[in-house]
Amino acid sequence: MIDVSDIPPCDIEFITDLRHRMQQLNPVATSAHCTDRFYIHPSLKSSSHIFLKVDRVQPPLRQPYTGPHKVLCRTDKTITVDINGRKTTVSLDRVKPAHLLPETALSPPPVIKNLKSTNVNTSKNDEPPTYVTRSGRRGHETVSAAIAWALYLIGLHSDVQTKLHEEMDKVFGEDTEQPASERNLSDLQYLDCVLKETNRLYPTAPVFGREIQEDTNISGHIIPKGTTCAVVTYFLHRDEEVFPDAEIFDPERFSLENCIKIPEYAYIPFSAGPRNCIGQRFAMMEIKVIISSILRNFSIESLDTRDEVKPFIFITLHPSPPIRIRIRPRGVVCNLWKQFQDTGSIERKPEQGRSRATTATKDCYLSIIARRNKGATASQVSRDLYAATGTRLSRVTVSKRLHETGLFARRPAVLRPAHFYQQESPFSMVQRA
Repeated sequence: MIDVSDIPPCDIEFITDLRHRMQQLNPVATSAHCTDRFYIHPSLKSSSHIFLKVDRVQPPLRQPYTGPHKVLCRTDKTITVDINGRKTTVSLDRVKPAHLLPETALSPPPVIKNLKSTNVNTSKNDEPPTYVTRSGRRGHETVSAAIAWALYLIGLHSDVQTKLHEEMDKVFGEDTEQPASERNLSDLQYLDCVLKETNRLYPTAPVFGREIQEDTNISGHIIPKGTTCAVVTYFLHRDEEVFPDAEIFDPERFSLENCIKIPEYAYIPFSAGPRNCIGQRFAMMEIKVIISSILRNFSIESLDTRDEVKPFIFITLHPSPPIRIRIRPRGVVCNLWKQFQDTGSIERKPEQGRSRATTATKDCYLSIIARRNKGATASQVSRDLYAATGTRLSRVTVSKRLHETGLFARRPAVLRPAHFYQQESPFSMVQRA
């Protein structure tokens, strides 16, 4: 508070005017000095459906978004959607608009229902959508039929199943929960031969048609241009000239040294030419993933012989009567009992893997170094071994080798950070004391 009596008369008018002006001042409204940290798509203001980003760590080969989900209401920062009949409010930074056709704007849109309600048009302009629709409709049926036939044949031949189990253990190891990667699937060479032999005996698409483009002479019979011919792969794959003993299940026909002897169009389970199956690689990958997951955990035994199960030709090749198999878990006791039945012994086979990093002489040298310098850490012992022999060992390996002989390397000292007053100079600490 300014005391007017202490101010000279010449300055009172100035102070009065200053006070009047200060009373007329108004505070300036606050404003944000930062911009949005994420991008908001303009279509979110009008889109009827959105995709929701999964806000957690996912396994490989999983979609980062779920949906499309129907939009119920929206605000400036959030949006409310319908997820399986439940209202859920999420932030705008986790969503992106979904552009759907009017006839497919369902909430949520079932994939199979959409495929069944889609009118298939065979015109040239709509050819790619037609292929996608057919793949969605028939893909699950052909894959399931191929898996059933493969498991049935594997269960009939114990020697083939033993080789498959050995290949699974070699590729995946003891971790039965490890997901199959693309590299793992490419290493399953014998499983690939088994699946090819299964498709030879029981092709899931036993018949397909082709239109003759020009007059063709086959064994003295003239087939005119424009005739639709049916190619029966079920009988084509049983040609004795190409596949000797065609009714016998023999995966070795498709080994690397034997498959080159098969003519180009003698084995066509997925058709051939520019009109072949566009989903054959994806189908084979699905089959290998599923069968490898089963064989890594179970043993299979088929209950019916091939004389009792007859193939029934419809759109795909189905067994009649249905296939019956017995599945047993693969365990240590089961494997030992099966090994005893086959070989009469339960001795373990030589293990396959990486060779031991050290020899008996180097292990002895490690123990000598540790006894001479009892205060040495595992890293110091490893450096001494490298200086003497040129062999590099990790700290963990050195600790394991010393533990085997009853020795323990010294743990490295851990220096804790000093308190702030301990970081001062000793002179200042003395002065404070």
